[in-house]
Amino acid sequence: FEWNMFNSANTSKIMFDMDGVICIDPRVYDDDGEKYKNEIENIPRLFVPSYKIHSICTNRIERWRDVTSQWLVANGVSYGKLIMQPFETAVERRAKSNAGEYKANHYKNSNAQLFIESSQWQAEKIFHLTTKPVYCIENSKFYGAKV
Repeated sequence: FEWNMFNSANTSKIMFDMDGVICIDPRVYDDDGEKYKNEIENIPRLFVPSYKIHSICTNRIERWRDVTSQWLVANGVSYGKLIMQPFETAVERRAKSNAGEYKANHYKNSNAQLFIESSQWQAEKIFHLTTKPVYCIENSKFYGAKV
């Protein structure tokens, strides 16, 4: 299912998480420093969709937009919109934001038809707040599937 999901023209209707979906989760703690910047500049890719995707909604902060955009281009990821946390520092983001709620808000207010999330607790939160389908990489579960 994952292979088909990432290699179908339907990706134009899918909102993706970044870390843990398109690339591996960073192995360096985001302390707003050079080690984290170097990590996300050189992070290994995980799943790179074959077609242009609707959007990427990431918990990364605006500070890392240029590095993230450059990585996406260098790794052949074509996307419509890159949605990043508006905070100036990771400390501020951790104090003021809930990743699941943040992503759910953007997904709910978009015309995307599926969200692909790496984290189980965030996937559950996104589905609960939007009632729109969410696929979770961590547990290979499809929330909102009608069986």
